[in-house]
Amino acid sequence: MTKRDKILKVARENPYLSRVDVAKRVKCDPSYVYMMLGPKPKSEPVVSEDNIVEQVLVERGNDYGDYASKAQFIQGVKYLMRSSPSWEAMDADMRESMEMIAHKMGRVVYGDPTHKDNFLDIAGYAKLVADRL
Repeated sequence: MTKRDKILKVARENPYLSRVDVAKRVKCDPSYVYMMLGPKPKSEPVVSEDNIVEQVLVERGNDYGDYASKAQFIQGVKYLMRSSPSWEAMDADMRESMEMIAHKMGRVVYGDPTHKDNFLDIAGYAKLVADRL
């Protein structure tokens, strides 16, 4: 069975897996899965019209992936940053920008990596500090 066939089989049998999780199961680079399958199609939220919170959560899940997995990654990155030698010497805006960049990184690696806003946000948080410096 070719790698392409394995990707298609795993994706078909597990329609709720993120593209990153499909890549992990097939043991290949996530970019190959995106090349084969494209971004994960947006699912239509199954919610009542008056439940906007549920609708937003479904949409965010489509764009940014599984919250629990992403949160674990982000907290790990933040832990590493906070335990670095320069952390305490950084100003509040520097630390906040670094933490927000970690958050956006998590959205990229656990969600749709082609979602342009994440990269614009990363650049924006870095620019806020750079402009002040």
